[in-house]
Amino acid sequence: MKKPIKLDKILKYYDWISKLEDLCIDDINELFEISNSCPLTEGIHTSFDKDSVLSIFKKRYLEYVYDLDKDGSIYIYGNLDNNFKDIMKLVQLCGWFPSNISINQEWNIFVDKNIYSNINGISIEPTKDIIIKNKPKVLYHVSDSIYDKKIFKIGLIPKSKFKLSNHPDRIYLTDSLDVAKELKSVFDKMLLDSGSNRENTIWIVDSDGIVVLFSDINLRDGGFYVMSNISPNNITKLKN
Repeated sequence: MKKPIKLDKILKYYDWISKLEDLCIDDINELFEISNSCPLTEGIHTSFDKDSVLSIFKKRYLEYVYDLDKDGSIYIYGNLDNNFKDIMKLVQLCGWFPSNISINQEWNIFVDKNIYSNINGISIEPTKDIIIKNKPKVLYHVSDSIYDKKIFKIGLIPKSKFKLSNHPDRIYLTDSLDVAKELKSVFDKMLLDSGSNRENTIWIVDSDGIVVLFSDINLRDGGFYVMSNISPNNITKLKN
């Protein structure tokens, strides 16, 4: 049974998280322990901005090469094996997450439960991205038709089964029906290749039911996501 976290630990977390760039590895380990032990630390800060994250990593790990993608993703290159666990702690504390990993020069989706070696690169993305202030009135979501009955009943629920890279639980949306149809075609082919004769469904989402809408780093032009449920009252199925 876990011991309760004392108030001074929580206050230390509040204070230290803003000084992450200058903390020693022991302090980072303690912060990481607190963040994983106390739900009160959740939501204390949004994701650090990309420039701050780059500064934090460059100051701590001089031996690596860093690349900032135009969409905001950060790539870290080098022999990461010895520092990988500490790097993952720092990524989490920055409010970011690993999306892809390169093993022996081959990129794959990052899987949390896997034990990796011969790591020569990772890509990381912010857990909470740019918040959209002026939400599009109508959005679209694509999902496997096997879930249609469930969606009609309980609405859309954030899931982490992202097709191209590792991501936290989210609902992915677009404001373009053309993009939604393109995605449907891609996902339909994936189902067909897996031996299924099902198709995907396009859902129309009324954004009035969305409290916080984020810009999607992988589709800046018309791509969005939410991290909370969308009520069935705010969705309808697009007719063929």
